[in-house]
Amino acid sequence: MYDVVSLVMDTTAAIGLCLFAFSKSLLSRSFWKFFTAAYIVYCAAIWLIEVPKWLAEHNPSTSAAAFAIAFVSGLQFLTALGLWRHSTQPAQTIAAWPMAAIHVPPTGPALNMPIRASAHSDFPRVYRVADRSFYWAMTIILGTAAVYFSVVFGRDLLDPTKRAAAQAIAVHMTGLIIFLYLATFLAVAAVRSRLVLQDDAISLSGPFRTRSLRKEEIRGRRRLLKIKAGVLILEPAHAGVRPLAIRPKFETDAAFDAWLRDIRDLDAA
Repeated sequence: MYDVVSLVMDTTAAIGLCLFAFSKSLLSRSFWKFFTAAYIVYCAAIWLIEVPKWLAEHNPSTSAAAFAIAFVSGLQFLTALGLWRHSTQPAQTIAAWPMAAIHVPPTGPALNMPIRASAHSDFPRVYRVADRSFYWAMTIILGTAAVYFSVVFGRDLLDPTKRAAAQAIAVHMTGLIIFLYLATFLAVAAVRSRLVLQDDAISLSGPFRTRSLRKEEIRGRRRLLKIKAGVLILEPAHAGVRPLAIRPKFETDAAFDAWLRDIRDLDAA
């Protein structure tokens, strides 16, 4: 019974992360909030009941037990965080790419009002990862491994002659969870990682969160290693605000370089 519940919870969690990655909605936010709470309770039950039982039965070395506990707990924490973000994110809108504005003629009294053209019609600009093939290749590799472990795990559950081999079942289930989570995380990173440039602000989206800085709040810019291919660091003007680190994996253009030129270069100071 525990194996079935575990498979259902982990599979549903992976579905929730995929939906969050693609900004899709399935069922309601209330369902995902309820499932997130249930998933947290499920993880707590694992650590309070199943993990001590597994450690007592298999008696692994201290280093192996510490590594497994740290790794699995980290995966569960990231999963719970992603599920919560998915359950609380607002309705998604289509990102505006640089394009000409579509004019919709007003009706009524507004017809005689003067219409002023936007001075910054090129914003926002959305930059994605330049080469997502690595992410997708690793996702396919890890996903294939997850499929393999799921087949072996299901065969162990359905074969009466192997049900007694609890250690083999535990190993196969652990492999399934690890590879499924890693494949899901890489897929989320490939889809959600983006850099959005506004006329007066910049925002960086990762797998599970988005950080933004207004242009007027940036004290200056610098690069790690002081080379063009280094990580770009935007230093905030206010103390207590973390710098925004932009890795050189986004496919930027001349408009991005022009936007940066308005910010003080701390390396040249």
